[in-house]
Amino acid sequence: MVKTTGWGLREDLQLKVAWLKRLVDECPPVPASVSGEIQHILKTAPQLLDDMDKTIQSGDAAALAQVAALIEHAEAMLRWALDSVKGTATVEAIEAGREADPALPAEQRLMNRLTRFMASQVDRAHFATLAQAFAGADAVQGDRIYMDPTHEAEAFSHWLMHDITLPGTSRRLIECFAEEHGEDLLEDERPLLTAHLHDRPSVYQVVTLSHDRKTRRPKDTYRVRDLLTPAEELRITDRASARQLHTGSIFMGRAIPIDRPSAHYQLLGTLTVLPAAVWADLSHIIEEWNAQYREHYPQATVVAFYRAHYARLVRTLEKLADKGPALH
Repeated sequence: MVKTTGWGLREDLQLKVAWLKRLVDECPPVPASVSGEIQHILKTAPQLLDDMDKTIQSGDAAALAQVAALIEHAEAMLRWALDSVKGTATVEAIEAGREADPALPAEQRLMNRLTRFMASQVDRAHFATLAQAFAGADAVQGDRIYMDPTHEAEAFSHWLMHDITLPGTSRRLIECFAEEHGEDLLEDERPLLTAHLHDRPSVYQVVTLSHDRKTRRPKDTYRVRDLLTPAEELRITDRASARQLHTGSIFMGRAIPIDRPSAHYQLLGTLTVLPAAVWADLSHIIEEWNAQYREHYPQATVVAFYRAHYARLVRTLEKLADKGPALH
């Protein structure tokens, strides 16, 4: 999503176009099975982004305004196409029993391995039941599962891997994966798996968001308060969100440690910014859920509470959306 940061429209647009170009460059080979619309979007994307880049470099105020008006739609279409391609490629690799491509970035290789492991542990019927628990009854229609591939499907995958326990075990999927396959990972994948094992999903509020004195650009590192554990603050390093958020912003996100032991984290996946009106209602609901949860699990951690209620939280957000759109 495009949101100007206050340090210059031209610089904001240049940053956005450069980021979109990198996403396109990192796109895996496009499977022939994806729709013609997706193939067309990805085929024409390089030229579209080059044209935008040239327009931005011209510095013409009217032209910059035109790019600013178009780039949000272009980003949404590109991310939809790219996520669809990645999802299709992963599914086909799983069905064919192929290992993750060593040329892919370490994070993507690890996610592919986790997805393959998930497919071996969760049968189709149980998968459909979980999809309904996460996204609602209408997410499953016949033998098809309908989710937004850009945000909802990603959040669902992270929920499956990090939050829920598998039938017949008290361990999370990612913990089972680590025990069975941790030693088989490539060297650059192992620290990533360790970080995933210590993820911290919660609702956060930006405490300090500083800017570089010379360029006035937002710094990549900022501090947040965990609103479910208000006495605790974390340091987040994440370039994209640093340019989207502002001091006081409240968002749902999954943080994973950059190094341990410390309070230095990065964000995993897409975050969801909560308008103040939505959080005002949601915080009261969370308090009620937490009180009920503590009656049954008095020794449970805050993270355990959040994992147990995350799917319910996502569904509740949909009902509160009319208070103000949640920004992804």
